[in-house]
Amino acid sequence: MHTSRRAFIKQAGLGAVGALLSNLLLSACSGSKSIKGDNPLANIGLQLFTLRDLLFSDAKTTLETISKIGYSHIETFGLDLNSNSFWGLELLDLKKNHGR
Repeated sequence: MHTSRRAFIKQAGLGAVGALLSNLLLSACSGSKSIKGDNPLANIGLQLFTLRDLLFSDAKTTLETISKIGYSHIETFGLDLNSNSFWGLELLDLKKNHGR
């Protein structure tokens, strides 16, 4: 396999930049509260549809756990128009249980 000098330098540079940035990008998983402000990682959210089975079985505990993990934004689904609630929780209870 023949690799040109230019391709090698390009790939080595991308690898070095990736290694330097990986600490910043993966720090969102560490539970650290150091990411604040205008950083795009400060506003990471969760789509609750991915946890639909847990929400239908125990919505209150699931939302409390999501809040403890540190998600500051959630995207809801499943509004029951007849009772004006999500998974049996009134809107005020939803806000209390998420804690944000």
